[in-house]
Amino acid sequence: MNSAYLTINGLTLHYTITGQGAPALLVHGHASSQALWPRVHFSEVGQTYGRYALDLPGHGASDKPPLDWFTLENYTQILYEFCYRLGLKDILLVGHSMGGLLCLNLALAHPELVTHLILIAPVVEGSFLAYLDPLLRLERFACQPLTERLLRIYNAYPWLAAPVGTNWYARPRMVLTDSFKQAHADFARCPISTLFGNFKMVRHADLREQLPHLRSPILLISGDRDRVVPPRQAKMIAERAPQAELAMIPQCGHLPFDEQPVLFEAAVKVFAGIWGQVSSSVD
Repeated sequence: MNSAYLTINGLTLHYTITGQGAPALLVHGHASSQALWPRVHFSEVGQTYGRYALDLPGHGASDKPPLDWFTLENYTQILYEFCYRLGLKDILLVGHSMGGLLCLNLALAHPELVTHLILIAPVVEGSFLAYLDPLLRLERFACQPLTERLLRIYNAYPWLAAPVGTNWYARPRMVLTDSFKQAHADFARCPISTLFGNFKMVRHADLREQLPHLRSPILLISGDRDRVVPPRQAKMIAERAPQAELAMIPQCGHLPFDEQPVLFEAAVKVFAGIWGQVSSSVD
């Protein structure tokens, strides 16, 4: 594994490269980091990949920009520049949650970069966050040093996060696992400006009308009991994108690769078979 830093548009980003082969760009979601990806396996696609994983701005070991930075356009430009600077093309694009939204927008804006997408619990539009509107109107007051200190106190005691963490899984006992510990550690590294910025960006996003323009085959994997990103988000993509296959994982929440890894890898294997058929027909 190679770990390095790259400065793009004034922001220094931490990234890692693992393995060799065709490039796979791995894009994590809200309040997460590239530490997510060692738990996600897609070897069933039938070839080896060089896995490129970065900490998005505001997350992990990357720079933390101010609240106003967090827009879909800025995120997409960072991903495009990352690919350009590292010479990545013909990419397998893999995104989780908010990262799925970013991958969709990158594939729409730069279809020449992408061969296939695997989107896990993806977001396509933000109406499901309408309940946050009153809070988001207070963002200028909330993003203050006092609130930041209170957030650090909250993050210092993982047991305080456990009730929130139960929303990530269909089985509450998953909060006792390493999966929860890592997710909480990633959350703790995000300043409040990142949390508010992401929520605001996702709340106002809506790619539904653009989905018919997607050119690449897409695998959508969603837990049927996901309480973070409703499964209907993945269903919207499956209904509107031309080459989309939906795998709904039963008894599963927001992290299917942790909660149902066998079913997750089986979904990837099925898609790989369809993927091969698509490639053969194109050839």
